[in-house]
Amino acid sequence: MLYGGWLADYKSTRSMVVVGDIGAGIALVGAGALAMLHMHYAVYALFVTLAVVYVMAGSVSRAPGRTLIPRVVDRQDLPKVNAWFGSLRWWRGILGSLAAGYLIALVGPVGPLFLAAAFIVASGLVAMKTLGTSPAEQSRPRPPIRPTIHSVLDSRVLSRVLIFAFAMQFASGMAMVELTVYARFDLGFSALKLGIALAVGSLGSVLGLVMSPRLLPNRLRAAVLLPPIALATTLGLWLVTPTPVGFVAGLVTLMLSTTMLNAATGYLRQTHSPITRTGSIAGTLGTVHQLGNLAGVLVGGALDTILALTTSMRVALVVLVPVVALAWWLWRSTNGGGPISRHVVGEV
Repeated sequence: MLYGGWLADYKSTRSMVVVGDIGAGIALVGAGALAMLHMHYAVYALFVTLAVVYVMAGSVSRAPGRTLIPRVVDRQDLPKVNAWFGSLRWWRGILGSLAAGYLIALVGPVGPLFLAAAFIVASGLVAMKTLGTSPAEQSRPRPPIRPTIHSVLDSRVLSRVLIFAFAMQFASGMAMVELTVYARFDLGFSALKLGIALAVGSLGSVLGLVMSPRLLPNRLRAAVLLPPIALATTLGLWLVTPTPVGFVAGLVTLMLSTTMLNAATGYLRQTHSPITRTGSIAGTLGTVHQLGNLAGVLVGGALDTILALTTSMRVALVVLVPVVALAWWLWRSTNGGGPISRHVVGEV
């Protein structure tokens, strides 16, 4: 994600999509071939390596979207366009998961890997034939990597986006651990039932995609304050009376808050990034946010294992209290959501 964002600032959209898709397809073909072998440590290690290559290649092919949208879409239309693309990603995930589950049950795990590889490579080949390279893309200079973090830290808004989103993702990661543990051990959910519960919980993402364009950009304060407040309220009620209904409500609220968090912070990133570094700044912020979620999952799992099964949820609630203050702090840094320029050169 970090390297892909940097490349997107000076490489053409066509070259990145083609290389990323074909690279991801080759990695899936290799994974499918390994899946047909007898698994031992060396094969497992190579399989994991190919999975990492697949994720990296996918990040490269998706990176141009982070630079293309803020370059061609007017500031007032960014929330709506982001919501449309978010809806497409949601449907892609739901339909892909359903198709994968059906195919795995029908033919086993190897066939879907090869089929996915064929679709991804075909996408790269279509991009090779249909996408062009504009003169503006050909003349973009190669940006330095190291000053990107300085561009984030020197910006009052972007630095606060970094801190706020990391803390929110950390709390969300711990909450997800607790909800998953509760479903598995208290409710006795099978993998199928847990998958159905997660699918129901994803309705929160749909609600977030519907709400975010209505709040942004004119109601930025509500857009940044609602995710931590809604998540803290729902998790607090669930801790008092843990029930299956509360579990589903927790999942829906978690998905809702995550979607609205991404919408609000994505909008601020798009409108406050220097236009020549939109990709590298998006990659930097995205990497830090993913690390926040990963840290939350790891810490939450460790706390539940060492102490008690509700420890991670309680810690998540404690973390969410200052996160609300961070959300207000972030909103104040934007001059109360006042007008800003799309093509910011940099602000302190």
